[in-house]
Amino acid sequence: MSPGTQHFVCTLCGERFKGRLFALNRSARRLVFGDGHSAAHVEGAIAIATYCSEGCQEFGVPCGMEEEQVPIPAHPPGPGPIEVCAVCQGPVDMSQWHLDYSVSVEEERGPSILQVIGDHSIAVVCGHCTAARGSAQAAEEVSEPLRIE
Repeated sequence: MSPGTQHFVCTLCGERFKGRLFALNRSARRLVFGDGHSAAHVEGAIAIATYCSEGCQEFGVPCGMEEEQVPIPAHPPGPGPIEVCAVCQGPVDMSQWHLDYSVSVEEERGPSILQVIGDHSIAVVCGHCTAARGSAQAAEEVSEPLRIE
């Protein structure tokens, strides 16, 4: 473990990280479709919770999503142009900015350097549900995502 990551501890068990970081993330996301494939644009991503192991992540993610008041759907969102909102089961136009929840695995590549080695969406939330749930900050992030230059 490098000096840069010694202060990170697991949200669930309090263990210090040992080279890999498992996380539950929330972000604004939209897909751009073309040439038979899609590309994801992600803005304003934040780690809601970080875990020291796959086991802690597996146990902790449902708790984190419950705190967010977003159910985990039986079938995670796919790469399609229209997916299902985890809250209201209505349509989510994936080409428009929407709230996205994902799980990721990052590996330490050097002091304070983490590389994402896996990331996939577990739930998406439509703009209506984001706004109706009183998450003004999240609604603002989705409608006008942070621009990082």
